[in-house]
Amino acid sequence: MSAFSEAALEKKLSELSNSQQSVQTLSLWLIHHRKHSRGIVSVWDRELRKAKPNRKLTFLYLANDVIQNSKRKGPEFTKDFAPVIVDAFKHVSSETDESCKKHLGRVLSIWEERAVYENDVLEHLKTALYGERKTKKRPYEELKIDKDEEDDDDDDEDEELSKIAPEEPPQTTDLIHALQELENAASGDAAVHQRIGSLPVEVQDVSLLDKITDKASGDQLSKMVDDACMLLADYNGRLAAEIDDRKQLTSMLSDFLRSQKEVLDEKEQQLEMSSSGPSKRKSYSVEYKKGIVEESRGKNLAEFCKQKMLAERLVRKWRADYDQLSERAETGKAKMRKVGCGRQPMFTELESLVSEWVADRRAKTLVVTRAQIQEFALASAPQFEISPEEFKASQHWVDNFLERNDLSLRRSTTLFRLEDAEIVKRAFAYKKFVDDTDFTKYSLSNMIAMDETAVFMGQAAQTTIEQRGASSVYVPSTAYESARVTCILAIRLDGTKVPPLLIAKGKKDKIERVSGIYVLETEKAWATQAVIRKWLDLMLPLVMRGTQRGMLIWDAASTHRAKDMKNFLHERRIDQIMIPAGMTAYLQTLDIAINKPFKDYLRAEINDYIENRMERNVRGNFVKPRLPEIVNWVKNSWAKITDTCIQNALRTGYLDKTCSFLDSAVATHERYGPMILQKLESQAIPEEPQNLDVYGDVPEEDDMVVLE
Repeated sequence: MSAFSEAALEKKLSELSNSQQSVQTLSLWLIHHRKHSRGIVSVWDRELRKAKPNRKLTFLYLANDVIQNSKRKGPEFTKDFAPVIVDAFKHVSSETDESCKKHLGRVLSIWEERAVYENDVLEHLKTALYGERKTKKRPYEELKIDKDEEDDDDDDEDEELSKIAPEEPPQTTDLIHALQELENAASGDAAVHQRIGSLPVEVQDVSLLDKITDKASGDQLSKMVDDACMLLADYNGRLAAEIDDRKQLTSMLSDFLRSQKEVLDEKEQQLEMSSSGPSKRKSYSVEYKKGIVEESRGKNLAEFCKQKMLAERLVRKWRADYDQLSERAETGKAKMRKVGCGRQPMFTELESLVSEWVADRRAKTLVVTRAQIQEFALASAPQFEISPEEFKASQHWVDNFLERNDLSLRRSTTLFRLEDAEIVKRAFAYKKFVDDTDFTKYSLSNMIAMDETAVFMGQAAQTTIEQRGASSVYVPSTAYESARVTCILAIRLDGTKVPPLLIAKGKKDKIERVSGIYVLETEKAWATQAVIRKWLDLMLPLVMRGTQRGMLIWDAASTHRAKDMKNFLHERRIDQIMIPAGMTAYLQTLDIAINKPFKDYLRAEINDYIENRMERNVRGNFVKPRLPEIVNWVKNSWAKITDTCIQNALRTGYLDKTCSFLDSAVATHERYGPMILQKLESQAIPEEPQNLDVYGDVPEEDDMVVLE
């Protein structure tokens, strides 16, 4: 930095601008030359009085920055500014306008919060800025008289309310200016962040002091440390100022929001009171009117009506009719209108016909739109001698028609829903098939229950705790929500877990073991027949089983039901138990007890990746998660599936022969459980179905549609 001289300081003060960067740069230079603090303060005070009115506030901003940021180095500036700062405040306050005084008041409030000066100095500064404040005390008798006369004298009440009215809200221009000032805040200064990040290791590691061998290297290190301290002190000061700016902006926004709510309430009340016409009128019950009259007694009527959003003339009328209201309430005639009164639909017969038409189309599973309702109503109107001039079938009529008939526009559901009787029938068919299967022919380690599920790379948690009423709730993601791989999860009936198979996009087309799980790269990352054949040869190898047969329990997906797959299983001596279509939510072992906790753990892994390890490229965009990262997600999530969870899955999926069918998920279902129990008690169990061929007549509700 350049050497200090009064001439150099005068030149720098003449070039000082109102920008934050200019103030902080000069402040750093002054703090560096703090041993000349007395001369610096003298020149500052002299140049302040010479400056034009629109530049005087900048001098005080400079003093504020120097006083606060120099406290870490020493008390020189705080002491030397104390004798002149009060007169400086008084001088600037007298030479500038009211907006400048607000900025001075803000500086003063910061000094109060941080105890920059003693209380007596702060009081002198307040006096210099605001002048003498005298509080006029009123005797108790006057206050009591005002309270007694409050209900009769509206003008006196308005005067009293004005004395306690809140501070004037900030103007829109002030808010915009405050927001613009934060655009160049310290927390967003990338250049300074880079400078701090690139500081040499010598200024951070104390152990390197042992390497100093001569005075020259010591002086060089001392200079590096001084420069680093000045950089950090400057940045800390800017951060502190930014915090104060944000606190002030928060306060301004709160005041502005409060004022806008008050204006909105006032305008809504004016709109309601000025509205005329039958559609805007409101009816009130006798009890409500009577309660309003009783509540308004002893209160200022104008303020009370404003609070209740009622017209004053209405409440005055209710007061005059209070005796009649009380009589009607006591005699049980408090209702304003009889049941069934009010405006009725004009075309009841037509609406009845339209309602029947809608019900008939939906019974046939046909789509019904608002436009179709309008078209049918217009076509049917002549049957009831309704002319086009009388009935337009408008959007407003459609809204009312839907509301009167308890109808709404709904989105189609993707989950196929069986009838209750069919669910019970298929549950017993599955039970009989499992009961008739001789598990003693198989080794439990050769019996596998499996399921395919999609793993989305952006499938982080979509729910979070947030303030009520928040207009928007942002949850970060990997920005690759649609990118996915397929994962085959499986368990053996002896209670052990099978390592998952992760199917990702690639060209290797060979199963490899990576970090304890299997990985296979294919063109589309789908669980095709070819992929399943490779997985089965790995999980149930014919060589290892010898003469023993294998067993596969899975759902009725199209890939599993294919003829080629059946032939492959026959060649490998693998039998299968297939979950009836539409029953995976009740009978699929992994769907019932394993997939949900696995995906919960997976979301936690993705959240941890987003918070701690997610990378950005040179353009600032998120980098797609790499395959080793996804492998770790799946590995860690699968490792958290406990043995207890596996046992529970086998029990609820009716694959544990030591447990009763009454312990299964479908038998304990709150809706279907009682039906199944009743059928078990009556022993009305249906005959064994023909090869359980009940799979092709309904769509499958897998987590993922498997294509081939």
